[in-house]
Amino acid sequence: MFRSLRVFRVINEYDEQSEVAERLRIKAVPLFHFYRDGVLLESFPTRDKERILAAILKYTSLTPDNI
Repeated sequence: MFRSLRVFRVINEYDEQSEVAERLRIKAVPLFHFYRDGVLLESFPTRDKERILAAILKYTSLTPDNI
């Protein structure tokens, strides 16, 4: 059984003055946010596939073979 993790779309472009950018404190893109039960667990800007996969593995019960 997978632990609950919400995945949101990646924002590749943004308006620095937008409400979303301000609310989420977006300073760089792509920016990844990992949430569980509405609580921000981790946030980082990267294009590094390995870092993204490491975070997915960290917050789910997935294994490298499942991805």
